[in-house]
Amino acid sequence: MTRFLSAVLLCLCFTFHAHSQSNWQKHKSPISADLHNIFFVSDSVGWVTSHKTGTILHTRDGGQHWLVQAKMDSIYFEDIFFLDRQTGWVTAEHGLIFKTRNGGKTWTKEQIADTTSWIYSIHFTDNRNGIAVGLREQRPATLFLKTKDGGKNWQNIREKVPASFYEPISFLDDQKGYVAGLNKIVYTENAGASWEKLYDDTTSNSTCREAIRGLTMVTSNIGWAVGHCGLVLHTDDGKNWKKQKKFTENRLRSVRFINQSEGYIVGDSNKQPGVLFRTRDGGKTWQTAMKKAPDLHRITLTNYRIWLVGDEGTILSKPK
Repeated sequence: MTRFLSAVLLCLCFTFHAHSQSNWQKHKSPISADLHNIFFVSDSVGWVTSHKTGTILHTRDGGQHWLVQAKMDSIYFEDIFFLDRQTGWVTAEHGLIFKTRNGGKTWTKEQIADTTSWIYSIHFTDNRNGIAVGLREQRPATLFLKTKDGGKNWQNIREKVPASFYEPISFLDDQKGYVAGLNKIVYTENAGASWEKLYDDTTSNSTCREAIRGLTMVTSNIGWAVGHCGLVLHTDDGKNWKKQKKFTENRLRSVRFINQSEGYIVGDSNKQPGVLFRTRDGGKTWQTAMKKAPDLHRITLTNYRIWLVGDEGTILSKPK
């Protein structure tokens, strides 16, 4: 009996220690390539894309197992977005977009821009209306594409947008949304029919081009954006975006908040190794949340977990 009680106490102590340390769980990836993006439609069902090998990974059990679901040519994927468990899109280089109607079992390739183009980000407000943004080598360089028929046809509406070069897209609902890129943020209240420029930094110097790479809205008024050279922007009214004091020189790539107080930023190498930062006071201060982190490219949230992906097949998660 004494030996049994000792074992129980040891187990309880270990469980408490593991919880108090808030360890990140490392998930086994079937590939060792750099993983660029991650998207979940529920706590169980999600996808991960690689950045060079044209691979899409899929889980149906909350990330316990990840399987190769699709393998294309050695292509650089950029963004991934799903409306539901069946309908989704992946964007890529060469002006390409891939669509699935069966949960990723098969993908249809569509050329929506010329081969010099990169389609950086995509978002659909419903099964017909979507926005895709990117860049092309030829002039005009900006791609700001809109579809009204579920992606069958795309129209470049760049002349209607008061800025250029976009990447992250964040919509509050089917009408109100933000798009950012380079050193600009624009906003729509009518699902992209018209756009208002909210932020345009002309002070960014050539030695450190502070291009925005990640944007999220915590509420209808509170939002965060991150980018190159440790750039962090914040708004508390949904309209005015201000630079925050720098705490790193890394290229920051993605930002998410669990609530108004607790948030995370991930980044990859610049003058430091990959980074993961955490705030518990609404962004007033940020602390390193993982020592010796790999290059991290994206962070996303489900109802119960936080997910990260990065270099060399890195897939990490932890409870909220």
